[in-house]
Amino acid sequence: MVKLSFPWVLIIGVLTCLHMVPMLAQDNFMFVSETTQRSNYYFNKSATNYLFISSTDGLNIFDGLTTKVYRPSTHHMYGLNIQGKFFEDTPGKVWFTTYEALNYYDPAKEELEHFFMVSAKGDTIKENYRAFHLERNDLYLRAGSEVFVFDVAQRKIKERYPIDLRDYFELSITIYQGKTILFAGDNPGYSVYELQPNGNFSLLDEGKDSISTVMTDSPQVLWFGTNSGKIGMYDMASLQIVSQYKLAPTVISGIARLSDSKLLVAATSNELIEFDLNTRSITNSIYPVNASTGEPLHRLIIPYVDQDTTIWIGSEGQGVFFYSPNKIKFKHWLKSKPNEVAISVTKILGYGAKTFLVLCRGNGIFLIREDGSILEHWNSLPGNITRFTAFTGCMVDSNHLLFSSNNILYSLDITKRKISAQAYNTGKNWIFRQIDRLPNGRIIASCERGLLQEIIWKDNTISFKPYGQFEDKSQIILYFKIDKSGNIYVSNDEVTILVLSPTPDSTSHQFSYSLPISGGIRGLADDLKNNAVYISNTQGLFYHDLDTKEFRQIIDQDKHLLQTIYSVIADESGNLWLGTNKGLMKYFPADNTIKVFSEMDGIQGQEYNTNAYLKTADGHMFFGGVNGLNYFHPDDVKLSNRPAPVYISELLINDEIDSTYRVPQYLQELDLKYARNTISFEFHAIDYSDPEATRVRYKLIGVDIDYVESKSAQGFARYANLRPGNYTFSIIGANSDGLWNETPKEIDIIIHPPFWLTWWFITLSSLAIGALFYWAIRSYYQRKLQKKNQLLREQALIIEKQQAVEHERTRIASEMHDDLGAGLTTIRYLSDKALTQAKDPEEAQQIQKIADHSNALVRNMSEIIWAMNSRFDNAENLIGYLRRYASEYLEEHHLPLKFVIADDHLQEISIGGEKRRNLFLVFKEVLHNTVKYANAERVEIKVHTGDQIMISISEIGGKGFDPAISSEKGNGIYNCNKRMSGIQGHIAYEKSEESMNIIISAPINT
Repeated sequence: MVKLSFPWVLIIGVLTCLHMVPMLAQDNFMFVSETTQRSNYYFNKSATNYLFISSTDGLNIFDGLTTKVYRPSTHHMYGLNIQGKFFEDTPGKVWFTTYEALNYYDPAKEELEHFFMVSAKGDTIKENYRAFHLERNDLYLRAGSEVFVFDVAQRKIKERYPIDLRDYFELSITIYQGKTILFAGDNPGYSVYELQPNGNFSLLDEGKDSISTVMTDSPQVLWFGTNSGKIGMYDMASLQIVSQYKLAPTVISGIARLSDSKLLVAATSNELIEFDLNTRSITNSIYPVNASTGEPLHRLIIPYVDQDTTIWIGSEGQGVFFYSPNKIKFKHWLKSKPNEVAISVTKILGYGAKTFLVLCRGNGIFLIREDGSILEHWNSLPGNITRFTAFTGCMVDSNHLLFSSNNILYSLDITKRKISAQAYNTGKNWIFRQIDRLPNGRIIASCERGLLQEIIWKDNTISFKPYGQFEDKSQIILYFKIDKSGNIYVSNDEVTILVLSPTPDSTSHQFSYSLPISGGIRGLADDLKNNAVYISNTQGLFYHDLDTKEFRQIIDQDKHLLQTIYSVIADESGNLWLGTNKGLMKYFPADNTIKVFSEMDGIQGQEYNTNAYLKTADGHMFFGGVNGLNYFHPDDVKLSNRPAPVYISELLINDEIDSTYRVPQYLQELDLKYARNTISFEFHAIDYSDPEATRVRYKLIGVDIDYVESKSAQGFARYANLRPGNYTFSIIGANSDGLWNETPKEIDIIIHPPFWLTWWFITLSSLAIGALFYWAIRSYYQRKLQKKNQLLREQALIIEKQQAVEHERTRIASEMHDDLGAGLTTIRYLSDKALTQAKDPEEAQQIQKIADHSNALVRNMSEIIWAMNSRFDNAENLIGYLRRYASEYLEEHHLPLKFVIADDHLQEISIGGEKRRNLFLVFKEVLHNTVKYANAERVEIKVHTGDQIMISISEIGGKGFDPAISSEKGNGIYNCNKRMSGIQGHIAYEKSEESMNIIISAPINT
């Protein structure tokens, strides 16, 4: 057993020598909407992106914005106190145990069901349930004093083991080299069992280490935590603990896999610890803080890392929180510790190649490295003054910083790490707003009523003289900025901006012109492509053309720029990075769009400060604000390309919930009557890295011309009194970085017309109107009708002859049925009777042949009679006869049948007896071949009539055949072709991947 000593003793010693203080890793965790109670231990994000949250008061499901609660009083669930993890099976059902039963949740139906285990004695168990592993369809759980394997697909107990684990809360299953190994641990220690088939088991190992949590990491390795703050690795190959590491002074409450090389360990000492598996050392300690309140989270419970690497954590009594490490885009330095006053950065200066000076209001001066580590911190002034106010300054040489506090100037000797004991007081009550060095090397300070003053530093002494030639000496000078041409832009009491240009000898500046821009000046960046500058102030962002002296305010589509913008830096691509009163933003001049970054992206806070920004020679940027500073390179800020699935949370029809559509998320089509033509949808996109930053766009195709975008994470659409027709409701979501989904979620909507807009009502109305015209012109058609009547009488004679022929056919068919049919039936009856009295098998065989032949004659005669009877000369009788024959024949041979008739009014279509008989015989031959040779899974028959009758027989799953080869081997196909050609019909054979199709067609105008 190997112990890892805590490394901070050594580190502190090194840092002391370097005057370096380590930064605190502290991250903002977002709060999940209210659950049934504030202590939650187990989580699972399903394939549908729902987060399942346990509690002792029911099931909670978080959809990204809201939480739904499920209890026995409202759903078919048994028990309130959820014990153990959640497990999702292949169909998507989520299984979990309350203390009293095994439950599952079906997201497609939003329904719950429960099961009870039955003990070996036959008793129903209703206590001590705890599910702890799912292997394919085998769910391992403890119930009562036994361990069960429950088949979630078959819904039945597969195995039971008489192992009493009531004293063990931490359970885990590992399948190692074909063996099923059960690890059980708790305060008493741990036990390791091998579970064998048929309920047999054996004890492999046991120990007295106090186990607080377990996590199966691989088939061979299991990690566990202890009450003494250690984590340990249990090896399944050697069946022993191979190493332990001391990580915290308190209980290890949970372990999760953070990445391929790191574990995430939660300790009740209120920290999340990143443990590197390669170096077996701590790489980071995170102290979670509630992003909304700044309150530190305490008594952390089991962490859960989902498939998107979002970290979910329960905090005892505080609720559920989550945080996405992949969301972080900016390094955050000088972040305040919990319950400490935030560090407000007012100026950032470069000092050497990789170090920087950070001036902070109220917190003094920090010397930091490029990695954020603190080399030195000056937090008091001469005379033991510990409060730094109105803080600004600049470097006067490579080792001296000149800065102001309380409107008194001080100097800092960085080499000696000492602030000068001498304070430089002007004696004129000047207020130093800003101190900076100009490109010509002069140090300039804005002094409000003292205008601009040049500070002359010589031999550690300071003197002042006015700088710049102003027309009005009574102006109030606040802040100033310098562009690449050396022009100085001066804030004149935030009423106008004065522009001072270099004098011809470049030794000074003189007033050039004034810009009527209110709000003063806070930031300035050069346009890298044109002779122009961007100016920011309390009113927003402005563009100033230096050639034409014109300016304009920049207003983006969403008006994010209409606010105080404290700082502006242009990157190498010409885009602008803005420190504002509402966070850090990136402006794209090419398309006038804005990307707003949130605190979940790692920004220091919503408010940034004037003058607290810097761009280094290699393109890195600093932005300081009221809670430290951000450091980043623009090229390293990557936006997420992960789509945000859309979730439909509610559907209203006529502004009421319809029980038919309880789960609108799975809805694909709405089929509504005209009276139910007002539809409302409530929806949102899901991105757990920052749910509030998601957006949705929606459109009802058929109503909206283009997509409508929501102004918040949640979207709502209502369409009232829709006209009859077909519509499609389409939604697309954007993730927290603004990436829109390429594939929309769509619901087809059908609104049926009222009766007065139906085709039959319109037809009847048209006929009624037509009748009026008919009566009006009736006299005009009298003579035409007389001629037509004459033709009708002639046709009647023809029809009468045809009817006589049909009558004769019917008579013959009737007599055949009565005489021959009765005789054949008598033969069949007598043969059946004789069969029962047969004296020997040979006699019985002969009698059976007589019976079979008589049955065949009865069947054939029935077909002949049906073909001759003129009463059946229509498509309806033909199709009915075919369907009855196919149903009886295929049922006899156990083949499923689907028979589809695609047309109405079949009785009106006439088909003669000869054609009917030939169609039936071909149909009969095809079905015979299907049963005998096709080896099909099922048969589908479709009948369609138009100019001809078409019968399609599909052998689904059959092996098919080549008609050319088959016709050479037998007479079946030949006879079918001959019969079809005799009635001017056709038979065709088509083979596809799924079926063999035989299509019989013949004209019906006979």
